[in-house]
This record gives sequence, C-alpha cells and structure tokens, in this order.
Amino acid sequence: KSAAPATPVVVKTIKTAPKVSKVTKRVTKGAKKVSPYNKYMKAQLPIFKAKNPGISHKEAFIGVAKEWAMAPENPKSVAAK
Repeated sequence: KSAAPATPVVVKTIKTAPKVSKVTKRVTKGAKKVSPYNKYMKAQLPIFKAKNPGISHKEAFIGVAKEWAMAPENPKSVAAK
C-alpha cells in the first residue's frame, strides 16, 4: 500500500486594521521659575572658574555647590538667618 499524496495546507492570513497611535496633546504651562540655587550657580560658576584656571568643570561645580551651603542667597543656610 502506498500513502496517499499529502494535500497542501493553505494558511489564510487575516488582515488587521493598522495600529492607530494615540495623539497626546502637550499643554504648555509657561516657563518654570528659576530656583535660587540655579541663579547662584549660573552667576558663580564662571567666577569660580576664573579664580581657579585649569580646574575641570566637574570640580568647579562641586566647589561652587559647597559655597552655596553657606551663601546668603541660600534660604536654608545658617548665614542667611
């Protein structure tokens, strides 16, 4: 006995609707307020770098951040009270 020839299997593909992405609306709330720390850093970083030429930006940033702890502009510093 010989086996009957195999019938080909037909696979039907189902077309699905394309994905529709949700569009989110961005709400502009205006510019954020600049904190006293950011104002201090922006003003003092160039001064610190000028006094300490050759220092890396990271080291200068750390130095100014340490000065911020005792700065009168800092609302949480002991010097401000």
